[in-house]
Amino acid sequence: MIEMEKIGKNLIELMEKKGISQIELSRKAGITQRQLWNIIHGKVKDVRYETLQKLARGLEVKVSDITGETEEIQREKKLIESQKEKIKRFLDQITEIEPVHKPLKPIPVYGRIPAGRPRETWNELVEDYINIPDAPDNAFALKVSGDSMIGAGIEDGDIVIIVPGGDVFNGDIVIALIDGSEFTLKRLIKQDNMVILQPANDNYKPILFTEEQARERLQILGVMIGIYRKIKRARSSDILQN
Repeated sequence: MIEMEKIGKNLIELMEKKGISQIELSRKAGITQRQLWNIIHGKVKDVRYETLQKLARGLEVKVSDITGETEEIQREKKLIESQKEKIKRFLDQITEIEPVHKPLKPIPVYGRIPAGRPRETWNELVEDYINIPDAPDNAFALKVSGDSMIGAGIEDGDIVIIVPGGDVFNGDIVIALIDGSEFTLKRLIKQDNMVILQPANDNYKPILFTEEQARERLQILGVMIGIYRKIKRARSSDILQN
């Protein structure tokens, strides 16, 4: 931002040098006397480059004579202002565009899934349904218990969206079943012939398997594709009084 105090001082000196009054300069520059007075006395935070050009033409000087800045800096600022105007015009145009509303699909939210039960029988364990846009047909959701994945932005009480089957890539966050009885949400990492269920919290240790152990003890039930979080509202006793 240009120092307005410097601009005001330079304008006064240039008007005295040229023998031009404020009234005459405002007329030549095509701006109001009030606008010119505000610029000279630093009553505005900034002045547009276009206005500086008008003042420079009225005084028959360069813009840099008014601002005290080099012409190269002035060219850069003119370019920036031009880009801002283009962006503003573009934003004005897109405000009239209607948003595309994607259809919502209800998916079931389960609590902890008992070991050994086929997925077809999970429906009796549904706790809730949530509506998700573009959800795969077989997607389901689970409530998170604990803070082992808080470093990945997954908090206690969140609902994670899971897609079963399909490819699992190194680094995916998965729902894993260990020894047919223990469910866990962890990041799956394969490294140096090891399979690692990596937490995202330094207070928890990773769970390590050799590839042979993983084949015998580990089952990947699905890959996490999103998080659904309900915002807790204040209780009536917590409402701030004016």
